[in-house]
Amino acid sequence: MNESNPTVTYGALALASLLLLVHAGLSTAFGLKLARPLLIAAVRMFVQLSLLAVVLQWLFATESALATVLTILIMLGFASWETWRRIGRPLAGRRGVLVPGGAIAAAGLATLGYALLTQVSPQPWYAPRYSVPILGMILGSVMNAVALGIDSLTQNAWRERLNIEAQLAQGVPFTAATRRLVQRAMKTALMPTMNLMAATGLVMMPGMMTGQILTGTSPHEAIKYQMMIILLVAGATALAVFLAVVGTQRDLTDDRQRLRLDRLGAERN
Repeated sequence: MNESNPTVTYGALALASLLLLVHAGLSTAFGLKLARPLLIAAVRMFVQLSLLAVVLQWLFATESALATVLTILIMLGFASWETWRRIGRPLAGRRGVLVPGGAIAAAGLATLGYALLTQVSPQPWYAPRYSVPILGMILGSVMNAVALGIDSLTQNAWRERLNIEAQLAQGVPFTAATRRLVQRAMKTALMPTMNLMAATGLVMMPGMMTGQILTGTSPHEAIKYQMMIILLVAGATALAVFLAVVGTQRDLTDDRQRLRLDRLGAERN
């Protein structure tokens, strides 16, 4: 084994998985009922990452533009679906997936294009070794932010429906009657990214930077890459949250300036 670039064996992974017993034990002790979902999530993670390794190995070797585009589209599709699943009270019907999915796709693709053309400049420009991992890191943050933003807006609109309708009855425009809810939703969605930026370096070392250092990259070079990724994530998250929250706000009304809570789906537990 090369001491400067150690590898992780399956035996080491098996030992690391024992730490899940702590999670399961605490869940059982406090009656959280999370032991079974934890097991499912762990198995799902192992299977997904194993398949991803095979796909990426093939994708990097072929460097096919078509294969890269298809991979990106699949990633965006799963990101839209997962975001919809995390929203406690989503929009009903196809809009429940299309609104967050459209915001994620627009922000993710715009930010990825900006990164490839101005920051990384790979050859060819769509090189999957860069485009797929960068988009994956962007989507990881954007998904959570969009889900938080939409969930905050729809849940608060439902709880404060009487107040909103009272303002509408007095002639207040719908955008003004719900402005405070929109502001709250955007703050809720953007706060985790702001906390990440504030804590990075002093409290935590992000995954990309840590991975590069472990594989022998200079800390200075790894830090520059990590700064670039965090800035890209911050920009993509802000754009996606704006599009998703404003899009949801518009779906909650009609041309008669009414509050259309009938366009919301059932609340999830």
